[in-house]
Amino acid sequence: IVYLEASIGFRCRRDVTSFKPHPWGLVQEGFIVSSRVAVAHSVLALLASLCAVLAMLGLGSASAFASSPSHTQAIDSPNSLNAVSCVPETTECVVSDSKGNALYSTNVSVASSATWTPWSGPAGESPSEAVACPSSSLCMLADGLAEEGIGGNMYYATSLGGTWKEAFEPSFGIVAVSCPSTSFCVDSQAPGGLIHFSNEPASIEWNGLYAGDGAMNAVDCLSSSFCAVVNGSGDLYVADTAAKIKEEAGWKSTDIDGTGALHGVACTSPTSCFAVDGKGNVLDLTINGSGEATVSKHDIDGTTDLTAITCTEGFMCVAVDSNGNVFVSSDGGTTWSEQLALGTDLTGISCSSSSLCLTVDTAGNVTAFAPPLFPLTVFITGEGEVTLTPAGIKCSTEECTHVFEGEVTLTAAKAGVGYEFAGWIGCRRASATTCTVDVTAASEVTAVFLKAGKEGVAGKESSAGKEGATGNEGKTGATGPPGEKGATGVAGLQGPAGAQGPAGPAGKLELVTCRTVNGKRHCTTKLVSGTIKFTATGSAAQATLSRRGVVFASGSARSTRGRMSLWLVPLRILRPGKYTLTLISGDGKHKGISSESFTLN
Repeated sequence: IVYLEASIGFRCRRDVTSFKPHPWGLVQEGFIVSSRVAVAHSVLALLASLCAVLAMLGLGSASAFASSPSHTQAIDSPNSLNAVSCVPETTECVVSDSKGNALYSTNVSVASSATWTPWSGPAGESPSEAVACPSSSLCMLADGLAEEGIGGNMYYATSLGGTWKEAFEPSFGIVAVSCPSTSFCVDSQAPGGLIHFSNEPASIEWNGLYAGDGAMNAVDCLSSSFCAVVNGSGDLYVADTAAKIKEEAGWKSTDIDGTGALHGVACTSPTSCFAVDGKGNVLDLTINGSGEATVSKHDIDGTTDLTAITCTEGFMCVAVDSNGNVFVSSDGGTTWSEQLALGTDLTGISCSSSSLCLTVDTAGNVTAFAPPLFPLTVFITGEGEVTLTPAGIKCSTEECTHVFEGEVTLTAAKAGVGYEFAGWIGCRRASATTCTVDVTAASEVTAVFLKAGKEGVAGKESSAGKEGATGNEGKTGATGPPGEKGATGVAGLQGPAGAQGPAGPAGKLELVTCRTVNGKRHCTTKLVSGTIKFTATGSAAQATLSRRGVVFASGSARSTRGRMSLWLVPLRILRPGKYTLTLISGDGKHKGISSESFTLN
């Protein structure tokens, strides 16, 4: 039945008059829906009847819970374990017992038994009520030398399992000690309102003062400049500067619980602390700038004595009670859920991280567990909005925090006016605007929105500038290399005729005679010398002897009885070569031109 209750998110109230959905369950359309099953109203009615039967049998007073992964181990029976301290962000924890001794482990786990090594106290007398180990290199222990049932002297060791050395002997026994670092510690004593502080805890340099009245039951320091102490009369004492911690007048007192005895205190910031009392209440404290506190109470445990509380650096807090119940808040104390029911008187609680806590009891047992929820802080750079699935927060400010179970999907829903979403830091990218994160990954994510740039306006075209002055003439350049030979140029014009030279020897002509027979032209050549006579018909004709358009001789030709006579007067020296004889006869439309080519040797 207990398993079924846990599975469907259902538990019996102590008055057994009704049922209520567990935070893991969701009522929707007549069903309670959880991660495991969906149960109809008829089944719920049956379960309600079973609760009534359990109540009649005396079993209904134990409430069901969403079980956390846990492991219980007996390490010091039959001695009572009175205090516990886990080194932050490690699996190292130290406990102290009713004989003034300690035990330590370096492999605390929620899955299996750890190895616990006895660490004999300096006196071995009862009891040891306080232990604090801010690191593996420093542990503080109050042994059992002082008044019976209260605690004892303060000792220190500089390694796990190392030798204990005496720091100081108080007037009354020490019941609590807090060390935010290896260079600062504060204890609280009972009775008398005494505390001690030191900036060199691993030494005899400790100073005492009266911070308040009565038994100072618990102390928590965030740093060397902020500490809170609660007493057995319902008072809270706060010192919020390093100087105030060292002055009796620096501790500001606020009555937060009437005359009720306060048994534990834990702070998450200089403005927020939590205390627990003997009546099942968690007191949510808001601290102002003067160190005064305003309080709101959360009854999470009926009238059962809450014996201790601790908070991690995030928003997770854990409280334990004298009936063996463990309560967890993962949203900064706003809501609390019962995570474990161990059935023994729990005396202390310490968490090394949001995923590993250790509690101790009066039967010599330790229980390591992992709270199922984890805090997630979303930071926004620029302006934009981030939403999360499953729904929990909608971020549009610089920082927002919530707690989740399992995997969370973050979405950059929209960018602010003038901004564009640029990307994620600290999570696994799923798409252009989404990413995922879970308890195994980083607990801080940043969404980056960058301001979009505007397109610039085109500038005006400037007018043409004035023409600059003429520069100085440049120097003559070096002589270039000889150019390549150019192509053969066009023949120049014929120059004027030179003076006539002396008569040369008689030349010879190659006479070319052509006839047309049966439509075909036949030409013959004959080398001749002297006077050449042509036979032609008709009247005289003009004759020219030319070469390449230049006339070398001119005269006339006459045809008599079929023979032509040619008289030529040389105008230029006739040199061997090819010439053209042109005959022009008649005039006007009767003008005839004929030409013959021959070679002059």
